[in-house]
Amino acid sequence: MYNMAIVSKTKIKSKTKQYYYRFKIDFGKDIKPEYKFASDIRFWNRADTPEKKKQNTKSTEIIKQRENALKAKYNTAIFNSVLINGENTQFFEHFDSVMKTRGATNTNTMSGYNSLKKMLQKFCSKNNIPLNIKLNQINKKFVVDFKTWIITEAVTTSGHPIKSSTQNQRFNQFAVVLNDAVDNELIASAPSKGVKAPERGKEEMVYLTIDEIYQMRDWEKRDTVKPMLYKGFLFACFTGLRGGDISTLKWKHIVEENSITMINLITEKKKIQIRFKLPQQAIDALPERKDKDDNVFTNFRYTAHTNQQLKMWALQCGIQKKITSHTARHSFAVHQLKNGTTMYHLSKLLGHSSCVTTERHYADYATEDLDIIMDNVYGNK
Repeated sequence: MYNMAIVSKTKIKSKTKQYYYRFKIDFGKDIKPEYKFASDIRFWNRADTPEKKKQNTKSTEIIKQRENALKAKYNTAIFNSVLINGENTQFFEHFDSVMKTRGATNTNTMSGYNSLKKMLQKFCSKNNIPLNIKLNQINKKFVVDFKTWIITEAVTTSGHPIKSSTQNQRFNQFAVVLNDAVDNELIASAPSKGVKAPERGKEEMVYLTIDEIYQMRDWEKRDTVKPMLYKGFLFACFTGLRGGDISTLKWKHIVEENSITMINLITEKKKIQIRFKLPQQAIDALPERKDKDDNVFTNFRYTAHTNQQLKMWALQCGIQKKITSHTARHSFAVHQLKNGTTMYHLSKLLGHSSCVTTERHYADYATEDLDIIMDNVYGNK
């Protein structure tokens, strides 16, 4: 079974010749401890009368009971979020329900939850936790130990450590599952509350130069690349669309306005509208037009197999980079910034819900000259 939380107590002096105890619940390294104050139970500093001795004895019994209760609460299968309506709800049954709801319209989201489920099941098996564990048996120590396991032990199917961005994403999805149980009144509070997700480390961003994009576009053997992969990837390089939006893009989202070809759609992931003029390079990558409700890139979606094909395509073009479907989006964003697009406008083009997200990913590539910006506003007078 996973490690126990350590419950300890410290004597706190008061101004009334008395003292009380503060309990500390220590979950281990890098996890913020919890504190519980027992200030309602007082002890005399000097028990110099029978009454004071009696009070100290009674207080000692109560404090011991509270200490045992805290140890039971944090180191058994019962957490303080007692069940309200779902007393017999199994955790993985609830997980499947959330997964179907959250991933109903997004294959990438569904894939992420499937990966999380396998990770949770592996974690349970390793720690001798039954897979029919109930919702009210997920306590804070379970949450903390799962986080630690993700960071220190979990590996991909190929045996490599999980990237920090994936660690962060999977833990946040786990928290969503527990928060959903609260929303549905299955538990009173989520044991993940107060536990920070693993930090998203700084990872190398792979992007293509403009010359490399054209190199892939103009490769003499481009006919050997599957047509929709070829066109879809290049379209993403010149529009910044996510892979999910490329696979679900319909012709009704490509519109003509005053002889100008525009893209106008609600993004699949964030449900944010993006609308802008398509550059000629993106228009050239479009296949033959069909009915408005037909997919632009017919029967296409990114998978592990298509990512492998992308790598082979790049290598055969002489590009020694481990590219994926997201490389196209990164390339679009980096070249926008290198050519003076502001972070605000880039966030609009990418369909981010906030500039903060854009800055987190691409701040290192911004080339705005602050002196020029000041001169543009105030001049040289």
